[in-house]
Amino acid sequence: MSTVFLVLGIAAICITVFALVLLYKGDSSSGQKLMQYFLLGSLIQNAGYLLELTASGMEAAIVSVKVQYMGSLAVPICYCYFMFGYCYKKTPSKILNFLKIIDSNFPH
Repeated sequence: MSTVFLVLGIAAICITVFALVLLYKGDSSSGQKLMQYFLLGSLIQNAGYLLELTASGMEAAIVSVKVQYMGSLAVPICYCYFMFGYCYKKTPSKILNFLKIIDSNFPH
């Protein structure tokens, strides 16, 4: 069963890198930049999960979970910015800045 998760983790990282390469080759619109940030956070989160699956001890697993948390900081906020930009709506900066402060100050 763990082999299936390892393969899925590696596939997720490869697909994310492929999507980043495709976005990098396109024009540099603000939507593409926000999607790149979103994908980078997702890449860090997936890499941390893969490190957790391959961790040899408890300390290594704890460090890999912290790597996952670093990636998970960027994913929801960048996705919100992307969605507001994609829908041509005004971004609620105060609310998103407040969420960034809360998310970065409190450990998971």
